[in-house]
Amino acid sequence: MAKDSRIPSVLLFGIPCAGKGTVGKAIAKELPRHFFYLSSGDMVRETSKLQSRIADELNDYLRRGELVPDSIMVPMYKEGVICRKIYGNISSDHTLLVDGMCRTAEQAEELADLLDFKEVLHLDNVPKAEVLERCKKRGEGRIDDTPEAMSRRIKEYWDVTWPALDYFHRNHISIHPLNALLPKDMVVKNAVDYMKARYRITSEW
Repeated sequence: MAKDSRIPSVLLFGIPCAGKGTVGKAIAKELPRHFFYLSSGDMVRETSKLQSRIADELNDYLRRGELVPDSIMVPMYKEGVICRKIYGNISSDHTLLVDGMCRTAEQAEELADLLDFKEVLHLDNVPKAEVLERCKKRGEGRIDDTPEAMSRRIKEYWDVTWPALDYFHRNHISIHPLNALLPKDMVVKNAVDYMKARYRITSEW
């Protein structure tokens, strides 16, 4: 994709169960003309329910709480974005809220031809004990929310995903911290208020 035709995007970044999905959905719901939310995790879980070889592979990674390899994840996400662009779900007025991608610097580099990252919303300050408690309460029946899988995902976050922030620093992409340890309603309000101010949105209609 030509550089000037890339999709403007904001990355939602944070440890598992920091609230990236909650924040992303809230921003898109509050400001639907300006933002479109797309979760790679939702894509993975939808695909994992199919009867296919790729679904079997995805389920193996989910059960173990391991990151899905870039060789699977990046093409799947790109296809999902392009399809939604073609069918008009993502309009020319939208900024894409990216949840679940750029878990490695390599992913960020591979997506750079499709997505024009404007900034990173970093949901921070959530300790491991709180992460485990939130995932226990999430109640979605996800196979990657077992205590064993969650411990592996947290370790993967610090070992693999956290260093990916360096990619955005190196490329002079703004990183805005959000205190994700605050009550959920406060985190959401802070995120929505920030996006309104940052993108100078005075009225949705």
